[in-house]
Amino acid sequence: MSGTYVELAEECIKQQRKSYLLRKAHPDHGEPIRSAIALTKSDQDFNDITQYVFGHHELSDFRPIRSDNVDVNNELAVSKYFHSYHFRDVTLHQGARDTNPPLSDDEIFDLFTDATWGQGNNPVRFFVGGIGSGKTTYLCNYVYNRFGQFTHKRVIPVRVNLDVEDDHSARSLSENLRVIINTTITQLEINKHITASQASALKRECRIPKDADEKELDIILSHLLETLHARHSYRATYIIDNIDFLYHLGDRGFFSKTVHEDQDTAYSAILDLISFFWRKKGEFRTASLGINIIFSVRKDTLEFIRSRQKEVPIPGMDGLSFCIEGSDKAVALEIIESRFEMLSELIEKVPEQGKRLQFLNTARTLRDAYRKPTTAGLILFDDLWRLCRRGLRDIIDQMADYSWLEFHDERRQSATLRFATQYYPSIIAYGTDGCRRYTQFSGNLPNLFLINASVDNNEYAVDPNFKSKHFYTLWLKWMMLSYVQARQDETTTSDELIAAMCGGNGRAYSENLVRYVLGALTETPSSELIEVDIGADGDGGRTGFVRDMSLTRRGEYLLSDFSKTFSYFQMVVDDWRLLLPRELKKDFGYLDPDYSYLVAPDEEYGSKVRTVVERKGQQSLKLAILLDECLGYERGLYPNVFSRLEHAGVDCGDGVGYFAPLQKDVLRAGRAVRADISNFSTDAEWYSDFRETCRRCLDEIFETPLALHELFYDESIV
Repeated sequence: MSGTYVELAEECIKQQRKSYLLRKAHPDHGEPIRSAIALTKSDQDFNDITQYVFGHHELSDFRPIRSDNVDVNNELAVSKYFHSYHFRDVTLHQGARDTNPPLSDDEIFDLFTDATWGQGNNPVRFFVGGIGSGKTTYLCNYVYNRFGQFTHKRVIPVRVNLDVEDDHSARSLSENLRVIINTTITQLEINKHITASQASALKRECRIPKDADEKELDIILSHLLETLHARHSYRATYIIDNIDFLYHLGDRGFFSKTVHEDQDTAYSAILDLISFFWRKKGEFRTASLGINIIFSVRKDTLEFIRSRQKEVPIPGMDGLSFCIEGSDKAVALEIIESRFEMLSELIEKVPEQGKRLQFLNTARTLRDAYRKPTTAGLILFDDLWRLCRRGLRDIIDQMADYSWLEFHDERRQSATLRFATQYYPSIIAYGTDGCRRYTQFSGNLPNLFLINASVDNNEYAVDPNFKSKHFYTLWLKWMMLSYVQARQDETTTSDELIAAMCGGNGRAYSENLVRYVLGALTETPSSELIEVDIGADGDGGRTGFVRDMSLTRRGEYLLSDFSKTFSYFQMVVDDWRLLLPRELKKDFGYLDPDYSYLVAPDEEYGSKVRTVVERKGQQSLKLAILLDECLGYERGLYPNVFSRLEHAGVDCGDGVGYFAPLQKDVLRAGRAVRADISNFSTDAEWYSDFRETCRRCLDEIFETPLALHELFYDESIV
């Protein structure tokens, strides 16, 4: 070997890539499980009611309805019924912490209505709560149940969904103002504050030119609000929701050394909108009208806004905040119980007696199934709660999506019970997000073994340097999570983690790769295995820095428990982006059946589930063997890193591995379905043969980087 380390490393990476199995996606990766069964009209009716009951119940139409006037086939009517009778009351607190004193009803109403028209500025406030804590549902419920009070006070609450296209794209201030203007007129008309002809007149007066800039849009919006006040004596209160997604578009940017362009675009979208409504040197007319503005935010988003005081100089931001109380598992169960009660109440309104009785039977069975232990002693709700990334919202979505087969014959009944009472079908449906095969970028769970920075996956705010090619690794995510877990009682910054993984005399992981993976582990909502506390730097928070990081509940459970199960391995082994040795192509093909078997008739299901355990069981154990063998090679390539991890309390010794716990779980699954488990016994001959094959493959992959490190670095541990 001759040349610089960088030159030779690039050549080593090229050599490694020749040894990779680069799989392509299978058509089943994007095919939904539920498309494998044709729903009858009765099935679809039950599915619709369940979807409506377990939906998110967002409202733009706040006019109340009577309980005897509910059309169970109308999603809006069901949502209004929920807000009338089944919303669980929550307490709001002063400031950004739910340990602060509670707010009274009068104090809460003042937060929405205390502005004085023409006062010269707008009271700007921040409604704070965790992801999935129910902020949007609370706001919709509050406005719905106090619609008359607001109308009496001549205040019109206008809820604006910033992510109106649900595409998580960062829009400019001009684009957001267009959404606000159009939403205002639409909600005025929907809620009958003005007539259809008056709404048409306003649309003509407030027509938005195609090329209008923010100054012109300010004139249009201020004219709209002034006209509303002059003609109808109304003033608006803006409730601006889904601002968090803009903040989290920049998640990965926190781990760059400089501000990434995408990150700055996303952050500017937040700051510009807040500044627009805040009094800012008289730049915008709308800022001086005297209307209430409420931004719904997560606490980390508020911390970010607070860190940018130079751009948003709002004094006393804590005093301008109020928050929703957090929810725990007990509260979540209480809410789900209430949803099932609501489901039964609405089913009672189904006019056909036979269908009504069948639907009630299904609803009661489902209610019991989610909270009772399975024959394996596992409670579906408990593990969904630990795995979900968005609090109660994920579980609500799961029940809406997979409690959908109606009991009208034996075949349907068995399939419904299968999803509800058997743990594994529902866990798999959650993990794959309802697809027949799993990938990290379409499923609900991260793949701990997928570390392939060079793959194109449309990531946002990722430093281009992070996408550079790197040495082969299957264990980097595990080691980074384990390091954070081991230091859970200490403050852990990103600099400390990077020093542990990248420092020393050079025998360490690439810093670009570590920063890339750290962003992936933190990213909301796709991963959320690590949560970070962000501080501002000395330049007004332009780049920010990580003050502390810790594992989320989901991160703890995935690392310590779920990643060692057959449920997890049988999914991630199908991830086509997972880098595997080319010589193992015949061992890691896509096996039949795919997960469409989960909705097959009983006889077919029983046969196919045994086939899955026998085939996927062996394939999963092969992946575990590859992982365990690869750990030794990574330890040899990066001895400094492993030394530092062990010093931090991470067990990286020979006892660490996936094979032993996975084998135990595969044997248990095989016995449960009466599969042939002779291939999985402790003395199966193929184990040793496959280990030798893996070592031969890994010898080829790691040969050149090991030689490179021996050439440039001595044996000392630093």
